[in-house]
Amino acid sequence: MKKRLFLAFGVALLIPHAGLSQESLDFKPHNEPLVKQNPPKPNILMVLDTSGSMNGRDMRDENNRPTSRIAVLRKTVEDLLTRYRKDARIGFTTLGPRASMHVTSGTHMDIDILKQPITDFSNMSDQQFETYLKTKIRPANETRQSLLHNPPNTNLTPLTFAIYEASKVLRGKPMIKSANKNSRRKEDSRTAPITYRCQEQHMILMTDGDGYYDGLAAHNLVPGDPQTDLLVSDRRQRNVALDYSKHTQFLWNLDLRTDATFARNVDNAGKGWSSKGSKPMPIYFNAISFGSSVGAQSKKILEKSVKPSNGIYVSALDTTELNRAFHQIFQKIIQTQSGTGAVEDQQNTHTTNSVRYLTKYNPKSWTGIIQAYQYDPQTESFSKLLWSTDDLLKNNNGVQLKDGWGQPLYRVQPNQGKFVTGVFNGNSWSTKELTYKNAAPLHPAKLAWIMGHEEPNNMRGTITPDGDDYRLRGASLMGATINSDITYFATDVPNLNLDVISKQQRDQFIKYIDKRRRTMGVNYLITGANDGLISFIAAEKSGKTSQGYKPGTRVVSYFPSFFAKDIKDITHIYYNHQFKVDGTTHLFDFLDRNQTYRSIGITSMGSGGRALVGYQLYQANKNLTTYSSEFKVNFEITNETPGFEDLGYTFSEVDFINQGTINQDTRALAIFGNGFGVKKSIVYIIDPMDGALVTKVLLSNNGLGAGSPSLVTSEDPHTGLQRLDALYVGDYSGDLYKVTFTTENADIKVRSKTKLFSTGTSMQPITVRPIIYQHPKNKDFWVYFGTGHDRSLKDTSPEALKELHYFYGLRDRNDLTNINQLVTQEIVNIEENDRSDYLKLYTSSNSQMKVEEYGWKMPLIYRNQSTGERVVKSAVIVGDKYVNFSSWVYRPGDPKDPCLGDSISGNEMMLDLYNGNAGLVYRDSESGELLKHNGRHLNDDAFGRPTGAWITTRNTYGGSYNHGFIDELVDEYGSYAPISKDPKQKTTKTHTTYKGANYSETMLIGDIFGPPESDLTSGKRLYIKQRAI
Repeated sequence: MKKRLFLAFGVALLIPHAGLSQESLDFKPHNEPLVKQNPPKPNILMVLDTSGSMNGRDMRDENNRPTSRIAVLRKTVEDLLTRYRKDARIGFTTLGPRASMHVTSGTHMDIDILKQPITDFSNMSDQQFETYLKTKIRPANETRQSLLHNPPNTNLTPLTFAIYEASKVLRGKPMIKSANKNSRRKEDSRTAPITYRCQEQHMILMTDGDGYYDGLAAHNLVPGDPQTDLLVSDRRQRNVALDYSKHTQFLWNLDLRTDATFARNVDNAGKGWSSKGSKPMPIYFNAISFGSSVGAQSKKILEKSVKPSNGIYVSALDTTELNRAFHQIFQKIIQTQSGTGAVEDQQNTHTTNSVRYLTKYNPKSWTGIIQAYQYDPQTESFSKLLWSTDDLLKNNNGVQLKDGWGQPLYRVQPNQGKFVTGVFNGNSWSTKELTYKNAAPLHPAKLAWIMGHEEPNNMRGTITPDGDDYRLRGASLMGATINSDITYFATDVPNLNLDVISKQQRDQFIKYIDKRRRTMGVNYLITGANDGLISFIAAEKSGKTSQGYKPGTRVVSYFPSFFAKDIKDITHIYYNHQFKVDGTTHLFDFLDRNQTYRSIGITSMGSGGRALVGYQLYQANKNLTTYSSEFKVNFEITNETPGFEDLGYTFSEVDFINQGTINQDTRALAIFGNGFGVKKSIVYIIDPMDGALVTKVLLSNNGLGAGSPSLVTSEDPHTGLQRLDALYVGDYSGDLYKVTFTTENADIKVRSKTKLFSTGTSMQPITVRPIIYQHPKNKDFWVYFGTGHDRSLKDTSPEALKELHYFYGLRDRNDLTNINQLVTQEIVNIEENDRSDYLKLYTSSNSQMKVEEYGWKMPLIYRNQSTGERVVKSAVIVGDKYVNFSSWVYRPGDPKDPCLGDSISGNEMMLDLYNGNAGLVYRDSESGELLKHNGRHLNDDAFGRPTGAWITTRNTYGGSYNHGFIDELVDEYGSYAPISKDPKQKTTKTHTTYKGANYSETMLIGDIFGPPESDLTSGKRLYIKQRAI
């Protein structure tokens, strides 16, 4: 591709990227969540129809030659064993010649249905496994030697008998081997193939016909099983198919931990069947009908039979559909080898009507959902589910709705909203709406999957199939949102720091925001996912928006063009999880050089790649007479864009300024660190309207990548807009920098660069955004940050789990501070609590000064041990006296016990801003008495960042965050809620944990604020409910 540049505003515009280069140095991201479980391989028992009808030659093989159904089945089973032998323990039975109650001959008939016991085929060498396939599945004489052949007297279809008899394999109960009209021969004994107390047990029935010569008699039943529910006979009537759904319900109600017969009283980890890590063990049931001979009534019974365990039923008419049906079921059953059980539910935002939005994901299907919960004042929690993106849609009669291809419809449904990508035309970026007729750079079938269709190859007449096999997602058509923060875009909240612009500019911006809230018609939840999409979801409580959008539905879906090369991997049935859009989103409002107000966003990829994208959500001219809410792509940047060769994995948060210069030319600037996985530490400054590189600040040639900067801005005296004075930023090598700037006309120039602190090692990286706060009297800036990380491969290494990390409160002396110059605080006591779910922490007050000369540090040591406890989320300022931070500890699971996977723990602490002494401000919620602890510990969870009134979660000195109260925008349904400034009034700090629990502490407003010169009395502040973490 020819590279071209042109100049605008004195800078080079970016050119298109050739792709995402994934090289890295010290940093290599995980391709799955860090905290994971490796559950035991599930047992999968297939119950396969080998009756006489399976000899029918009405199928086609892979070469389009006529072949029999039984041959297709053999090939399918071979494919399944080959594909999943490392992921599951697999066995199979047949149906048998007839139900044992229907054997009327005097000689014993062989009805032993178990052909392949549950086996871990991964224990075989490749040569042994190939020999097994050749001799047992596809031998030269397939009709006799194959385990899947059609023996004599098997023209019947005893489905109920086979289901119940096969369940004895998993239960470890003696099976019937043969029968005549007077007696039955059973095994003397059998033990269950269950290896672990948390292992899942699955059955898959495949049949090509209706039940016939079916039933269960008393001699079939395991002693203790309910005869009333299970005994049944078809009385040999051909046209009467037995309803065996009550039998599959029975299997679902079992708990094999107590029902099964085990070979020993401990599992393979040496633990009792009900010991820690065990879970209920029912039998899951799935079903497939094959060919065109299965009647409508039988299909209804099959569909009904899978419902108790929420299984899958598929009607497969031909060779391809049978293969796909089995893969669909196996894919649902089998977790990826590094699947996770510790799902991080990110409770990040509230609306004015007190609605909390959460993201959740499923590590089996790697899909995600967004849910909206309403606050319940009775329980003081967000407990009322308003909607979920996977809600099943029904008509007024309660009947499930389906699309034109028979696919169930959910709140987020296929083809919903507008799908777009970015296109570079040689000079600038434009927005392309993706349609089936205009799908490039994607194949229309791949686009169909991205848009939500499960089976693009079934959409003949709409698109041309591409022949690939696609992974299935079920109820959720959204990708997994794991680390990508959910961001709330409220039309009535300015994403601009109004405190650092003139009153005249402020008044104009407020009029613009008022125009936006009255004309845009929809608030957005913005979230990235690992299907490559950035989704813009209508964020309302109920009903519809003024533009007609239903809450929880897609309005826009943006697929960055650099993921086009990965689309086959993203969509394929053999999907192995990789991060894609896994970073953060940041919003900004500004006045541009054309005197147009704009609302924009930038989303980074995080572990998903060395890239970030920018887009516009709304614009209006300065007179507010014309406006547009059309979504536009502004730019796409990768590390192959000229000027951005040192761009790493983009974990940096982005801040902005609305720069105005003496000649009245105005523009926005976006400022961010270059991320991790590179050699140099750089801060980039770009024009967010086109991605053009304005300048870059080299911090270090060997810093291993810069993190998230915190800006210090001020009002430009010439224009009343903003100018950049300084920034604070850490890097992966553990260094903290301050950079100061001077602005000459439109140029941003570095005035000075100072290293303020160094940990001396990349084992203690500074990856969080430093929180800064200016002392109200001496005006010195203080910088608050911790060390550590939770996204790279080395973060779970034995060395990382021994590393000693710290949280720091550092005074900016404009010089390097040594760690030994800092006062050391520590945890001095840990105490049990009335609530057994957390422990109370007490920290020291070792400082004898109100303000330390250099600062202070808190070593992250728990019970006198260094466990790799680290800080992975930025701290918050509480009132104007305290800093609150949370820590995170990774605990690897037992490698010899798959039922005990990885876990996390963590602390939260409240400390004095200027000396690190214990912040004793927590009070009893009822009596109001002052409590003595100033922190908490969770043994099996970790705290997120807290929210609440008088808690500052973002940088109030930067360009994009406004924390002032705006009377002009107050509305009954708006985002602003004034809060009390009475020192005697209570306020609450609430932490939401990684697992979704809420922990609150009560404080008095007067306890968290200093003398009258503080913000408490100098002006209004606000609690914007949606501006949480």
